[in-house]
Amino acid sequence: MRTARLAAALTALSLGAAPTYAVASNAPSAGSLVRVADHNHDHTAAQGAKGKGVVNSVDTARHTVNVSHDPIPSLGWPAMRMDFAVAPSVDLEAIQPATPVEFTVGKNKEGLPEIQALQAVKR
Repeated sequence: MRTARLAAALTALSLGAAPTYAVASNAPSAGSLVRVADHNHDHTAAQGAKGKGVVNSVDTARHTVNVSHDPIPSLGWPAMRMDFAVAPSVDLEAIQPATPVEFTVGKNKEGLPEIQALQAVKR
């Protein structure tokens, strides 16, 4: 049952770009890599999807973060740990590992998930 739900929620990206991978926290075996689904509807992508999580790592050179996030129902994503590209307009200098964050996910110019807004929060 869990595998069927995961398979339904996570499908291959069909955008012709490199796929984004994540470690699903509810995957059948620990550390299972899955391809992140592209469940954005046009209105969701335009508005951005809101997420909450904890930063695991920050790569300022590549302008990416790795986040363990809660489920994001508007995207059909379960809770998981994943790497995100971060929009150039987002300042990563104040974001450190173990920082609880709220963020907005949209799509970059290649159509892949990208954090477009990111702020530290207290949990």
